[in-house]
Amino acid sequence: MRNSWVMALRFSLAAGLFCALSCSDRERLSVEDDGQPDLTEVTITSEGGVLETEGFRLVVPPGAFLEPATLKVTDVTAQAPENPHRATPVFRVIGLPETIVLPCSLQIVMPGDPPPDGEYAILIEETDTWVDSGADFRRCGVTLAASAGETGLSALLPATPSEKSTPTPAHPFVDTAEGTLDVSGTSGIKRDVSAEGHFHFITYNSGLQGTVAQLGTLLESAYSKLRDDLQLSWAKRTRPIQVTIQPFSTADTEKWGLHSPSKWYGADYDEILLNETKVMASPGSQELAVTVGHELFHLMQHLYDPRYRILQGAPNEWYWMNEAMSTWFERKMAGTQYVTQSVVEADYRFLCSHSLQYSPTLTAAGSCTDCWLVQNHGYGASLFLGATFEGVTGGDRRIGDVLKLRLESRNPLNAVNEVVSQYTAGFEAIWRSFCYAWMDGAIYQDVPSFPHPDKIVEGRNATYAFSSPTDSGTTFSWYATDWTAHVYTVFFAEGAAFPQGSSLSVSLMDEEGGCQVLAYEYKRGQMWSRYGSITQSGHEMVVPRLDEWAADGKALVLMVNRSQGSQTNYVPTTITVTARRCEPDLPVVLNGIDIPESKVVRSSGGCVTEIDLRDMNLTDLNCLQGIEYYAGELKKLNLYGGSFSGPGNHLDLINLSWLRVCKRLQSLDLGYLGLDAVDLGPLSGCTDLRGLYLSGNSLVSLDLNPLSSCKQLRQLWATDNSIGGLDLGPLAECDSLEYLILRRNPLGQIDLTPLGSVPNLRNLEFNECGLDALDLTPLATCTRLIFLAAGTNNLDTIDLTPLASCPRLDIVAFNSNSLDHVSLAPLGNCLRLRSINFGDNDLVSIDLAPLQTCTNLTWLDLPDNDLNSINLTPIMAHNSMQDLNVLNNNLDVNSCGQVCAFRTAHPYCHVQTDCGCRK
Repeated sequence: MRNSWVMALRFSLAAGLFCALSCSDRERLSVEDDGQPDLTEVTITSEGGVLETEGFRLVVPPGAFLEPATLKVTDVTAQAPENPHRATPVFRVIGLPETIVLPCSLQIVMPGDPPPDGEYAILIEETDTWVDSGADFRRCGVTLAASAGETGLSALLPATPSEKSTPTPAHPFVDTAEGTLDVSGTSGIKRDVSAEGHFHFITYNSGLQGTVAQLGTLLESAYSKLRDDLQLSWAKRTRPIQVTIQPFSTADTEKWGLHSPSKWYGADYDEILLNETKVMASPGSQELAVTVGHELFHLMQHLYDPRYRILQGAPNEWYWMNEAMSTWFERKMAGTQYVTQSVVEADYRFLCSHSLQYSPTLTAAGSCTDCWLVQNHGYGASLFLGATFEGVTGGDRRIGDVLKLRLESRNPLNAVNEVVSQYTAGFEAIWRSFCYAWMDGAIYQDVPSFPHPDKIVEGRNATYAFSSPTDSGTTFSWYATDWTAHVYTVFFAEGAAFPQGSSLSVSLMDEEGGCQVLAYEYKRGQMWSRYGSITQSGHEMVVPRLDEWAADGKALVLMVNRSQGSQTNYVPTTITVTARRCEPDLPVVLNGIDIPESKVVRSSGGCVTEIDLRDMNLTDLNCLQGIEYYAGELKKLNLYGGSFSGPGNHLDLINLSWLRVCKRLQSLDLGYLGLDAVDLGPLSGCTDLRGLYLSGNSLVSLDLNPLSSCKQLRQLWATDNSIGGLDLGPLAECDSLEYLILRRNPLGQIDLTPLGSVPNLRNLEFNECGLDALDLTPLATCTRLIFLAAGTNNLDTIDLTPLASCPRLDIVAFNSNSLDHVSLAPLGNCLRLRSINFGDNDLVSIDLAPLQTCTNLTWLDLPDNDLNSINLTPIMAHNSMQDLNVLNNNLDVNSCGQVCAFRTAHPYCHVQTDCGCRK
């Protein structure tokens, strides 16, 4: 059942004719209290008989009853709710047997003149009757086609199906009125049939013909989706599905539709009721599309579980799942353009209000005290189905698989677990993933940011505000049940100016396990970012830089969720939030090891700013555990493994996860530790990182993606490793990068394109990297480049043109390659150029004319080439020259004369040549 009023009771029926699948809290109205005398009483045996009174006649054929039954009939028109289409009195038949083998004939008097057009029907209303807040009666039943004669209406009362609704063991019928039906006739009916014949329509308004055709298309689409996408079977449904469009009562005007199940005749007689006013006002609306999908899924649920107590009177453990499935199916009907449903928007907090498995509470009399809450819970729990199955291969079919397990699994979560275990680790993993998706606003792929952080914070379970810098904190206490969650917020009041270096400690105590804490950095009106988590009881998480948080108006949002930890219903759970200040006398302890104070540098306030772990003989990958307690002001961390005067450090792997909260960390040295691999993921939180040193390890690969968050990164050293390939893409975000040093790695190739976005690059080195080619084009934007080296590679060509845009270039080195030609023309713009090295190549000639403008040139190295001649005239006047090397070439006599003349002109320049010049 569904309507557009979010918090209204969403369960009643127009004109009081039928009972919805989900109804409100009700009081039982006994048929013995109707105050009407019994007009006729008769016992009918297997030989048949007639129950007859004025205006009413029921003919029971021989063999229809298996056992004798005493029937009574009384006129209850006075107690019946108003129905503008009723054409006869209302007669209550009492004492019908549970099984009627053959159809029985019904006749009812119809006083007055019949309407000029339309057909007739006899309504069979089941008197399992309830009163909803003193308003109209709501009943369940079926509508029978009737014929009109001179004396009234006649129809066949169907035989009861062999398989019909039966009571569940957990919730037996509370039913003094079983075997009792109310019978009346209506007139002015119009009938239509959908194109494929699965739906028969009853309307009372001639202006609905075009709308009925649209509805037929919608319903047939929903019918097909349930059959084809969810692979659910309609085989148990032998009759077309009747859809009645009629005015709803005043109390129900905002309701769009209802599923009307039949207890007496079973799921084969279930009907769908639609609000005539809503249908006429919005015949092609999306709201109507999702309504018919929602109610049709309820009908399918009744087919798979024909037990009557899926009804509101005494619903079972599947009640919330019924609503969750039907609400989820609305999205299937609406398509990708559908925004989040209003009922979901209203009930998104289901997760923090009750356990995911939320069963109704029944009184001793069988009434439901919180069914409307369970129903709303189900609306919200459609988010759980969306997060669990959307995006999963065959996700729609898997929801159908959950429904198929209804009769086998009393608890719907057991059914979900059985299904999800086929493609993932099991329900606990699904639950954890859902909690993350809910907090991240990532439930639906096509609906961004729902639920939004502001909504989650508004619906928090509890909150605490630090009122002053001396405020120590608080403890949130909760008796957690399985598969549930709470949200807590920690704010900082204006004026709560914490000392620099202060931090916030969050600890979790969970007596029986199963809880985890997800922490988020939040500022109203903005999307939050996940800060960290606690996954085990007794563990702690530290939030450094509390002073900045408070000054910036940030808050900490904690989501505590519990999976199935034990059989205990309520597990004491506490989350303690404490403010910490720097303590000068508190020693630094990492992974249980006391760090000598001589290796610690503190600020004037006692906060730890540097930790030097060199020569500590560290071998445990968790050697940094506990560093989060000093994260507030920590700027430098050195684990260099090479030995100076002690044992060094030796680590194959290292866990950097604790560095995630070291927001002020500027320098991290992991050089020469012997690392085989390193996960830089935690460094994404170190947004002030300036230098990262990874040289001298055994790394075969390196993922730089986390460094895209390190906008201040200036130096990245990863020399002397075994890195076989490297994607520099993430460095495009590091526009402060100055040094990228990668020498002695078997890179093979390197794409410099990302460096085109790094204008401050100064030093770039690829010596001994096995490069076969190198495109310098991206360096044209690196106007501050000073040092470029790509020696000892396999380059056979190099285009220096981009370097014309690098006026600060100081050193260029492409020695030990296979170059047979190079144009130095671009270097004429590099007026600060001091060193050029093209030694050990295959050059046969080189034009030094562009170097005439490079008056700061100091070193020119061209040894071990195949030069036949060289003209030194362009640099002859460069008194800055200190070293000229042209050894091991094939210079002719004229060239050697120039070399010797240069040596004479520059007595302080070290000229290396085999030309035989006089000293």
